[in-house]
Amino acid sequence: MPKETNAGKQKNFLKMYGKPFTKKEDKFLRDNCNNPNISLKQMSRDLKRSEGAARQRMVILGLVRPKEITEKFKQQNGFKKGQVSRNKGLKQAEYMSPESIEICKKSQFKAGHLPHNTKYNGHERLTKDGYIEVRVKPGKYVHKHRLIYEQHFGKIPKGMIVIFADGNSANFEPSNLKCISRQENMNRNSIARFPKELIRAIKINSKLKKRIDEYQKQTERS
Repeated sequence: MPKETNAGKQKNFLKMYGKPFTKKEDKFLRDNCNNPNISLKQMSRDLKRSEGAARQRMVILGLVRPKEITEKFKQQNGFKKGQVSRNKGLKQAEYMSPESIEICKKSQFKAGHLPHNTKYNGHERLTKDGYIEVRVKPGKYVHKHRLIYEQHFGKIPKGMIVIFADGNSANFEPSNLKCISRQENMNRNSIARFPKELIRAIKINSKLKKRIDEYQKQTERS
């Protein structure tokens, strides 16, 4: 089977991101969330989804894999907590024979080659603000919710932003993504989004607090 190219990976990942989960897929995730005999990697393969997509869907569904199951599959993959490499801090000649070093040279990367851990197009990362970004080309990441919005509804107009209607930044369902102006977003985050009666009460309370502060200052001066 020919090796999948980065362009092919990107195409498949973008397809996985924009494709809504079905009820059958949700049931599969619920049924296997606590199954100690199936890894998240295998679950995503069975669903023909990326691990990132499967993980995010589990978050939306409120599913949390038990820590012991997660640790079990980490250990099966050769990872042990606190494990240190046996050759850490040693020079190559100190733990390999001259013959082995020559053999390794044949498989070493040459100028212009990319290392095996180079991130592919479609790779996800979490920002410090809690948003997920997706790599679309070398050196460029975009917000996942903007990417999905444009896949379904077209290019985002200049000056507009995409928000999560339900406030859940892990819910990437297209119907949950809304394109609004920055002014609209400002209004949503201000008292303008409250009922008129509540807005009036907030303003009265603010004025009352101001008068109390002024009275206290006058009292301290006298």
